[in-house]
Amino acid sequence: MSGSSSYQLEDGRITLYLREETKDPIWQARFKVADHRGYIRKSTGETDYDKAKARSYEMLITYEQRALHNLPVKRKSFKDIAILYYQKMELEHKEGRRSEGNLRVKRNTIFRYLIPYFGKRDINILKKRDIDQYKLWRRNYWKNHPEDDQACRGALVPTSATLALEWSVFRNVIELGIDLDHISPLVMRILKHDEFLRNRRPGFTHNEFEYLKSLMDEWANSAPNSFMVREREKTCDYICILAYSGIRKGEARQLKWRDIGRHENEHGSWVTFYVSGKTGSRLVACQPGIEKYLDRIKKRSLHLKKDDFVFCHDDGSSIEHLPSVRSLLIYANLLYHRSGKPRTIYSFRHYYATLRLENGASLFWLTRNMGTSVQMLERHYGHTHVLVGIEHHTATRKNSQYD
Repeated sequence: MSGSSSYQLEDGRITLYLREETKDPIWQARFKVADHRGYIRKSTGETDYDKAKARSYEMLITYEQRALHNLPVKRKSFKDIAILYYQKMELEHKEGRRSEGNLRVKRNTIFRYLIPYFGKRDINILKKRDIDQYKLWRRNYWKNHPEDDQACRGALVPTSATLALEWSVFRNVIELGIDLDHISPLVMRILKHDEFLRNRRPGFTHNEFEYLKSLMDEWANSAPNSFMVREREKTCDYICILAYSGIRKGEARQLKWRDIGRHENEHGSWVTFYVSGKTGSRLVACQPGIEKYLDRIKKRSLHLKKDDFVFCHDDGSSIEHLPSVRSLLIYANLLYHRSGKPRTIYSFRHYYATLRLENGASLFWLTRNMGTSVQMLERHYGHTHVLVGIEHHTATRKNSQYD
């Protein structure tokens, strides 16, 4: 031991060494594992050489076994990857690509449920039974945690939609770990049969939406004062623009006047939006008729510079939420879908998708225009009978339903 603070073991596969500058030095280990690029460095946690040596043998065996089974050699806990994922979501929120509400869902899911349950477990060796046990634990969480604040918990038993949303966060954490080479792609096998039942989201029929539009002026003018009249008019324009473009609420929130353009070809002329959302940036071709509502906003707004928000408050700040949408739906007796589910601001995006499909939109074009996937369209709009075999572009369709 005397005279040296570095030792080679197992034909150089282990190097034990001390950092002399530290107080009460702990033996460090450096490992060379076959088929692993570079070295693995890890503290043994021991100040005694013999104990550190024994510990380093155990660690080497673990690393070699992981490599043999095609697992990433460096162990990562679920918590490690989940925090990295949340930091990525926070950055997207700061950049305006993710709403506060969306970030809040991810934060609650990660820090209230996923990390407390999976904690320091090695993310690469999760088993199917671990997932099944988590799902049962999550469904009964609020029954077993009565000490938590009632205001935070909402429904005692989570809905299928809530569980599906939280499950997508879990999958996103796993997918990030795979992208960073911290997790083996084989982990995805335990997730493929674990999708929760996802209910179709409530939209509108064409007649329902036309009826809603027919009541907008009456509803706006029935407001008790001029300020509320303007706010209601703003809500009506907002709703129609969502329904004619299919953009998300978060994308509308970040839309600026500089993002609005026009495209012309032999078929006609279209207003275009350049939006940034959770799937990145894309160009959106809007439906004819949207010009009317953009013009109404221009006549009413004092904020029309290129970098001003299209949907903004009187002070120019971006609109986060329009509570009067619910008021309008109640006024028109359209708050609830025939399935009994309440409609929300997202129902106008679903209306857009359903109507485009029923008018013969190409699935490829629609996924690009909406920033989604064929799988998502089939999941939410699979009941639309024209999904199979449609290859017609909307440019060749009649636009009479939007006149």
